[in-house]
Amino acid sequence: MLTTETQQFARVLTDKLAELTNQRQGRDRIAVETSPDEVEECLLAAERDIALMDLGRKASTCREIQAALKSVRDESFGICTRCEREIGQSEVGG
Repeated sequence: MLTTETQQFARVLTDKLAELTNQRQGRDRIAVETSPDEVEECLLAAERDIALMDLGRKASTCREIQAALKSVRDESFGICTRCEREIGQSEVGG
């Protein structure tokens, strides 16, 4: 049986996951553009690199959220995976 706090946390995680997966912006920023100007070409490459790092960060966050939601479904949320002790609400993010 899930506690009210756990259910609320799962809703917040689900909302954040939906927000991250529904964002289409960013993918268009990794399109390779060319420019006859060498300085602009370097700037475009740097912007592409930043966009790729941002997409990677979002993908990593999505994986972490999915893992947390899985632990909620498995009713193991709030239990340390190393020592199997209960994690306090302040440590979980409450």
